Amino acid sequence: MAMIAMWFRKILIVAAMAAAGLSVLPTINGYAQSVNPTVTPAPGQPSNDKLQKGWSKEQTVYTRLGKIIGGANIMISRLQSRLDKAKSKGQDVTSVQTALDAFSAAVNKAQPIYTDLQSIVQSHTGFDASGNVTDPTQALQTIQDFHSKVEAIRQVGIGQAGKALHDAIKAFRQANQSVTPTPTGSSSNG
Repeated sequence: MAMIAMWFRKILIVAAMAAAGLSVLPTINGYAQSVNPTVTPAPGQPSNDKLQKGWSKEQTVYTRLGKIIGGANIMISRLQSRLDKAKSKGQDVTSVQTALDAFSAAVNKAQPIYTDLQSIVQSHTGFDASGNVTDPTQALQTIQDFHSKVEAIRQVGIGQAGKALHDAIKAFRQANQSVTPTPTGSSSNG
């Protein structure tokens, strides 16, 4: 029982990290004006410096999302295995299983969107391999496409499903805590 409790504690941490990781992703990036802009952009067009900084940030977001989604798949597999063991021991895992299924569905919905992000990063249209702007219009479109995919991942609800899973695991752990009997004074010297 202690092994299951320790394992569920680890799952809680991973689920919380997944939910927290997605919640820190920026919805919209804001960029400060460069001190010495290298090129005068067209009206409504960000400078090359802003585009390059934006692209660099997007690559960081992409890496974080990859770690979250990859870690989620591993966690789902491990948690399912633990739930199967707990169920075989007669424990009621219904609420955790429902939350895990919802989280798994959200991750499965996010994966093809993440694959689209991957193609955006690999093609890096408007940017060269070093992240320098080659075509400002295409670079801006690439960043906008990237933002829309990140927002689509956010809309899938991994964060909410991760929190619900975390809460279900916590409730399961509380309901199935092993009660350690308190030693009583059995000898009396009286």
